[in-house]
Amino acid sequence: MTFFLLLAFIPTQAQDEFAALEQEIDSLEQVLEQLPKDSSRFDVLSNMAYASIYGGDIDGYVKYTKDYLSLAKALDDKFHLGKVYSRMIPNFKFADVNVFDEYMAEGEAYLIEAKDTINFINLLTNKAAYARTNLIDYELAIQHLQEALALCEQIDCQEEKVEINMHFAGVLMAMDECQNAIPYINEALNDPNVSNISAGRLLEMKGICYYNSRNLDSVSIILHQAFDIFQSENDTYSLQSVSSALGAYYLEKKNIVKAKKYFQIIEDIAEESAEESIYVYDSFFALADYYKMEGVLDSAIFFYERSIVDSTFTQDGLEDINNQHIYSSLSTIYEELGNYELAFVYLKKYNVLHNRALANDAKIAAEEFNVQYETAEKEDEIDQLNSSNQLLSAKNRNYLLGMLGFGLFGLFSFLVYLNIRKKNQVISEQKARLEQLNITKDRIFAIIGHDMRKPALAFRGIGKKVNYLLQKQDYKTLNALGNAIEKDALALNKLTDNLLNWALTQKNVMPYNPQRFAVADIVEETLSVFQAVARDKNIQLQSKIPTDLYVFADRNALLTIIRNLVDNAIKYTPENGQINIIANADNDKISLQVEDTGVGIPQSELSTIFLLKEDKSKVGTAGEQGTGLGLHLVHELVKLNKGAIEVASTLGQGTRFNLELPTA
Repeated sequence: MTFFLLLAFIPTQAQDEFAALEQEIDSLEQVLEQLPKDSSRFDVLSNMAYASIYGGDIDGYVKYTKDYLSLAKALDDKFHLGKVYSRMIPNFKFADVNVFDEYMAEGEAYLIEAKDTINFINLLTNKAAYARTNLIDYELAIQHLQEALALCEQIDCQEEKVEINMHFAGVLMAMDECQNAIPYINEALNDPNVSNISAGRLLEMKGICYYNSRNLDSVSIILHQAFDIFQSENDTYSLQSVSSALGAYYLEKKNIVKAKKYFQIIEDIAEESAEESIYVYDSFFALADYYKMEGVLDSAIFFYERSIVDSTFTQDGLEDINNQHIYSSLSTIYEELGNYELAFVYLKKYNVLHNRALANDAKIAAEEFNVQYETAEKEDEIDQLNSSNQLLSAKNRNYLLGMLGFGLFGLFSFLVYLNIRKKNQVISEQKARLEQLNITKDRIFAIIGHDMRKPALAFRGIGKKVNYLLQKQDYKTLNALGNAIEKDALALNKLTDNLLNWALTQKNVMPYNPQRFAVADIVEETLSVFQAVARDKNIQLQSKIPTDLYVFADRNALLTIIRNLVDNAIKYTPENGQINIIANADNDKISLQVEDTGVGIPQSELSTIFLLKEDKSKVGTAGEQGTGLGLHLVHELVKLNKGAIEVASTLGQGTRFNLELPTA
């Protein structure tokens, strides 16, 4: 088993004090109002800021920190400017990234100009932490730390060097370079300025490095030293972490009694705090694997079933990673015990997760292949047509000269000229069409390079962020992070589906399996997906579809069409708006309208609304981003299903898409 250690390097503060201060923010506000606008306000603002962040109010932390900064600027107080830039503003990374970047750049410029080396070192160390945990850019983190260490050696700083070495070790461990991390850990441990908590964390890091390097002789002593420190400091989160490491170590040594002892400590702490802990799941998982290996199958089943991770708790993909192993193991065990019914149940659960992972990989591979193929194919065709066009243009000039020089052949030459011009016209039309395809290709690249990259980047380092927020018991921010991840995941899923479907239509291999089915069923299925999104904007979703109205179309294609039209309507409808889906029979066709009370579309844009072109998509009423691919795909799928689609819109009143499809 490999251990992954997340250590959040923040100034060691009395967290209980901050939790108490959180309850006193209102009274501190009153105290602040009574104080003159001088240095007496710094301590109060600092307490209010840290009380806010430990109470889960990131916005409050940003507000009070900005107030602190404004006061320091007004008083030209270099000490407090150094403190706010190097120690307080780096925590803006838990708020808005753009605000974080802006203020960190401002702080760096100020500290360099002020020649405040100590605080500049602290700022570099915090930038390294951000690069490691948020950007997952280890090279950048090392670069910041090397710069900080060089400055530290110039001025012979002490406390800062401990933190720099701890960060160096953390980065190297994240890179699976434990042997290189050990010297930094030892140097920090031997520093007389190291704090008790920092020493415990360093010892835990060292023990885990030895464990992963299979140097087991020293693991127990080192981890027990860390355990004793965390116990004396009553640091329950770190106690769970080191207990998990000790439990795994004793399982490795086949000492199940001691392993259970440390795993029980984790469970007791979690029960006492009434909060779920990822270390509880990890301990159950480790015990289950141990008992399976030892052939104690009843115990293995017991712990595997308790270690199944709830994705709503983890938010970081552990369900798909750990649970595949759990379901596969349970299926194997029940098959071995002759309980084929349960073996089949868990095999199905495993297959669901496994196939979902394969499908995601296949989508990505298919999209990359189609884009690469289309790009090469279209560029080659354009090059060939350009060459042909140049050749024919040269011939055309020769024929014109012939007309002037040889009057006897005027009629013949004129007919040849007309023929060449007709060919040129055809080639020019083909070239224009291919240029449009090239524009489409460029737009697809832009979508992949920007619109897909943005939600994908949101998942980088998400496990570390979640563990940090769990450590700080910052459930408000954790909940907001979970909602943001879910939103990005849905956006990414929708975009990949649209890209894959678009690629299939371009290659004329889009599955087309028309069948007769009820329109109401498919509309209700689509609307159920958007209920939560609509509720966030207080938008009413209504459908008026006769239950006996049937359509003859490809079911998956119609689902994609309606999904994109409803998604578009929600995006451009402001709060308290309304979206109606109406359908009725019209001879041998059905007519389906998606109407909204949104911002509307300018008349000048209606003629090109279904084209895939740059700068077509606009930002939604709640800041939603679009790609312009959805409506283009709708148009392609409507044609595939032998239908027609029209759009009508009035600015400030709303938009109506009218879809016609055959009934047989």
